[in-house]
Amino acid sequence: MSYLNLPLLCRGRSYRDELVFPDEVFEDRDKAVRKMASDLGLTGVIVFAGAYQRGLICYLTYQRNSFSYANTMWIVPKEAKSVMLTSAGLRDIKDTKRHLPNFVELFPIGLNLLANDHIGVQAVKYLKDNGMHEGKWGIVNGDSIPYTAYQALVEGGLNLVDMSASFEDIKAIKDSNELYTISQAATMAQRAVYDFIRQASAGAKPIEIAAYLERGMRINGIEHPNFLISRGADTAFTVFDRTPLEEGEMISLYADIQFLHYHGAFGTTAVVGGGSAKQNALIDKAKALLDKTIDDIATSRKANIGYKKIDDSGSYVMINSIGTDLVDAPTWQGVVIDVKPCMALNVTANLCDSKVGSAVNSRTAVVSQNGVNVLNDFGPHPLSKQYA
Repeated sequence: MSYLNLPLLCRGRSYRDELVFPDEVFEDRDKAVRKMASDLGLTGVIVFAGAYQRGLICYLTYQRNSFSYANTMWIVPKEAKSVMLTSAGLRDIKDTKRHLPNFVELFPIGLNLLANDHIGVQAVKYLKDNGMHEGKWGIVNGDSIPYTAYQALVEGGLNLVDMSASFEDIKAIKDSNELYTISQAATMAQRAVYDFIRQASAGAKPIEIAAYLERGMRINGIEHPNFLISRGADTAFTVFDRTPLEEGEMISLYADIQFLHYHGAFGTTAVVGGGSAKQNALIDKAKALLDKTIDDIATSRKANIGYKKIDDSGSYVMINSIGTDLVDAPTWQGVVIDVKPCMALNVTANLCDSKVGSAVNSRTAVVSQNGVNVLNDFGPHPLSKQYA
């Protein structure tokens, strides 16, 4: 039976029917931004999101709609009610009203060819009309504001201070609702990888196994599953192909699952038909490197975010902060950060030996008060040797 033409049925939760979390969660985030403004002596904070940058706004509202070709400013005064100024179209405005938390006021500025630039003028007008234009205002993502809109803010008398880094610090700390959802996504990612391994026999086509598993994911409400494979000594992950698996072939699998809009990832390596001593040793070394990387984060309370090359063979370690599909992960890349409790990370270790193959291990983890807890690691993982 071929699974390539099966319909993808999505009977999961519809993001247009309800908010992922209750209003209280977003109200707490709004309060955290207000506290940041108060602690730094600011009048308030303006968060800007341009076309295709709606993740910054969705962090504070979590409504989902098409803000394509629209600019939006989320104005969070230190004391007054928050307001969202947007140049989105009428259809998106109607949808936004259904999903916007009750503590937010929507202020559409109209959709036309100049509206994206006029958002700066309208922001100044709103602040002046409400007596909030004086003092210092924090700006988040100010580098993405159109020049004429930014110029309007400055000429309107606003004293702007870049607060992007401080805002990312707030985003990085996950609450209990977020951590629970991330743990669910991580568990589903682990299940997807192991389900593939169980069916990975010589002669099987990876694309047919993956299509069958992806259908099951979508039926269970998983959005945009990112399911990849690398074969042999190739450390680059690609989409699944039609080339049949071979006896003794090393396959590395990586799944990045979005569940209720939050990411969780898992990766491991198996050998079709059972591995040789050298292959199993490489797999064990990759797991040991992953464990050491996580232990180093727990001990030093620091993480080197981004890609770190180990040698010229293609081996590497990569650490990413966990965001969501629309709520972008904090943008630290190639920098060492101090980790704090409730930060979520995806840690990957990949070892390559040109004579043996490549082995990957990837886990989703959360920083605790005294260490780092792996969300999808339930002890020894015998499947790569037992079922491959």
